[in-house]
Amino acid sequence: MQKISEILKNISFKKNKNSLFIILLIGVMLLLFNKMLLSDGNKNEKSLNKQSCEYEKNEDASEKKLEEILGKIDGTGRVSVMITYDNSKEYVTIADTKSSISDKGGDDKKDVSNERNTVMVKNSSEQTPFIKNEINPKVRGVLVVCDGAKNDKVKLNLKKAVCAALNVELHKVEIMPMKGK
Repeated sequence: MQKISEILKNISFKKNKNSLFIILLIGVMLLLFNKMLLSDGNKNEKSLNKQSCEYEKNEDASEKKLEEILGKIDGTGRVSVMITYDNSKEYVTIADTKSSISDKGGDDKKDVSNERNTVMVKNSSEQTPFIKNEINPKVRGVLVVCDGAKNDKVKLNLKKAVCAALNVELHKVEIMPMKGK
């Protein structure tokens, strides 16, 4: 504590105006750098939101495609399909990782630090994370509502078709009759 007070007494701000100016300049630069980092984070958030919207469109497309195929099975009539999933699509990104180990003095104390930065790809005016792999969600269950569900043979054919198309177990598929017009 005494050393700090001695150093402060020895500093003459009149002689060191340049030092004060440099410290102030560094502070302003740090504030600007922080603001740039925060704005990049917002761009990443927007790109992930865009990807989740695309995923929801793909879910709807899967249901429509399944409805179209099931509607071609003999005796089904009108068909409506709902697919539920355990979770949403996951994206695996690539990151640069830097690790450093510094010696903290005696007694074998070491400080380990890891820094992880996601690799970004620039597409026109925005940056998005580089996606290494996409993991599709697991199907939790399928509900099919159709006109021909009262016929046991049609019901069995629909269950087999859904199991084959989505690679789900038979007990996760329900076929229900559609109410009359």
